[in-house]
Amino acid sequence: MARIFTLSACLCALLLLLVGCAGDPDQAALEETIAEAQSAAENGEMGEVIALVTQDFAGQGGRYDKQMLRRMLAAIRLRHSDVGISRVSTEYEMGESFATVKMKLLLTGGSGGMLPESGRLVDLETRWRVEDGAWRLTSAEWEGNFGL
Repeated sequence: MARIFTLSACLCALLLLLVGCAGDPDQAALEETIAEAQSAAENGEMGEVIALVTQDFAGQGGRYDKQMLRRMLAAIRLRHSDVGISRVSTEYEMGESFATVKMKLLLTGGSGGMLPESGRLVDLETRWRVEDGAWRLTSAEWEGNFGL
């Protein structure tokens, strides 16, 4: 009988631990949105990336708006047929319907060969908000050159 109680207690403790580790559903949804944007950018689907950007987007202290961001992404894609994006680190600061995400990215570009022709590390700080139930990018600041 004591053995059954101990096993039950262990299972309950494990279940509580797993529930506690399940994480913030808002953060999980944001992580999924960022992963989708990363995949779309690597596949050259810039329209999919831009669809995640708010109309009032402001980047680099207001020097970039949504149209300028679209042009920058298109220029990168024209220069490199293969673009790789690897997140070296990601930090989330979650709020009520908004979030700040800091990432260190390794960006690579090439012309379709086995090895990338260029690569850069970029520090990127993004701000997101929920619009119509989905995470949307409102601003971005970066250190480094996205131009590859």
